[in-house]
Amino acid sequence: MSFIIDRQTLTDLGIMSVTHGRAVVSLFGPARTAAGDAKLRDMICSPLDDCARIDSRASMIEYFAQHGTEFPFEGEWFDTALAYISDEDSRQRSSLTTGSGLRGWLARLMNADTGYAAVLSGARSMARIARASRTFLDSVSSDVTGLKAALPDMRKASEELCALFPEGEKWSFSKLVAIDAALHGPLGQRALSLLDFLGTTDACISVAQASRKLGFHRAEVLDDGSNTLEIKGLRHPLLEKGVPNDISLGGQRGNVLFLTGANMAGKSTLMKALGIAVYLAHTGFPVPAESMKISLRDGICTAINLPDDISRGYSHFYSEVRRLKRVAMLVGSGRRMLVIFDELFRGTNVKDAYDGTLEVVKRFARIPGSIFLVSTHIVEVAEALGKSSDNISYRYLPTVMHGSVPEYTYRLEEGVTSDRHGRLIIRNEGLLDILESK
Repeated sequence: MSFIIDRQTLTDLGIMSVTHGRAVVSLFGPARTAAGDAKLRDMICSPLDDCARIDSRASMIEYFAQHGTEFPFEGEWFDTALAYISDEDSRQRSSLTTGSGLRGWLARLMNADTGYAAVLSGARSMARIARASRTFLDSVSSDVTGLKAALPDMRKASEELCALFPEGEKWSFSKLVAIDAALHGPLGQRALSLLDFLGTTDACISVAQASRKLGFHRAEVLDDGSNTLEIKGLRHPLLEKGVPNDISLGGQRGNVLFLTGANMAGKSTLMKALGIAVYLAHTGFPVPAESMKISLRDGICTAINLPDDISRGYSHFYSEVRRLKRVAMLVGSGRRMLVIFDELFRGTNVKDAYDGTLEVVKRFARIPGSIFLVSTHIVEVAEALGKSSDNISYRYLPTVMHGSVPEYTYRLEEGVTSDRHGRLIIRNEGLLDILESK
């Protein structure tokens, strides 16, 4: 079973792309090599659903971050070596078998034999990688969870490859023929395995370096059957001066966080920050928080910027209902989900929104295996929920008024707020005055 994530959730969280600004993936790259960059993108596109694999990757990244490890390879070496060794088309290397005579010697002397030049460049790049990897791999600890299984074989591969290449880079024609035969024969797979491992290493070092710079930390993902979520100092990773907040759910804190606050108080930003942190934790990447502990999730489902669907004739409200139906099917089948709904039922009238929010959140609170974060402006729902459910935590983002000017603290507080400043914002922006002047 793979981690459950869909396009709407990826879009809501801004993981791979956004309409404006930066995507989350941009925080961690690019890696030093094209191979490493491809690995990095593959990692962040593929959250894991297994604690052992998450821990393995997280341990590598943490090790490289703690030791300030640098990747000692040039990207050009990788591009050239990988293209050369992966090439199974004998036409590129045909001059190695037909160019041993006088004509071939003259062509090489005049730099006219492009096939020979490509082979020589690819072999030299592989030699540089093999030599540098021997030193690099010997410097890496064998005690790191994510490295200990692969290191012995990779060290052996680098030694085997180093033995293939003479010292220096001036090789005889016959020696190059032998090297080419080995790299497209018995040592070819060994070379590709080493390149693949080093590509993964490049990606992890890139993530580690970015995380040190950004102040991210390793998350602890638990597979103990609990429904724990504990985060200290959570902030949105794309905000330069994001305000940190603590969130604790599970056990006596309940499995639902009911969030209120005025427009612009920071509810959507907080919800996205939580979703991003949980997502990154399941990729093994460090998270934008001081510390984080979470029970393994089977997936994430969000409705933050949910659009209508004109092509299908779906209104915004109907799109919300369909989204909730998907959530109901997932959690009803026992999947341990993180579910985030920003302003539940915003697409309908206040009466229906009140009734719908009340009934849906009451049922969310009865599903102990999943974690729910729901925001709303309909604060009256909180009083009714308090009478029927004790599995809900209530938090709000306050507004401090300075006359008619609101100030937002962006810091979570216990309880529920009835702050509503939509009309105030309209007035402060002079909208009504502009319309009146027309």
